[in-house]
Amino acid sequence: MKIAVEKKLSSLEKPKEFMLWSELFSIENNLITSTFKLKRNVAKTTFKPQIDAMYQVVQAAEANRA
Repeated sequence: MKIAVEKKLSSLEKPKEFMLWSELFSIENNLITSTFKLKRNVAKTTFKPQIDAMYQVVQAAEANRA
C-alpha cells in the first residue's frame, strides 16, 4: 500500500485483496491461448471460488469499519 500512496492512486486503483497461485498459466492447463492471451472465461470459472472468497473478505472488512 505504501507504493499506492506514493503514486497517489485512487481507491479504485488500489487492490484490497489478492491471491498468489503457484501454477503457471499455460496452454496445457487451458488458461491461455496458443498466442499467450488469457482465456478470461476459463480463468473466471477456474478461480471463481477464490474470487468469491476475496469479495467476502473485503465485504466483511468494510462491514467492520461501519
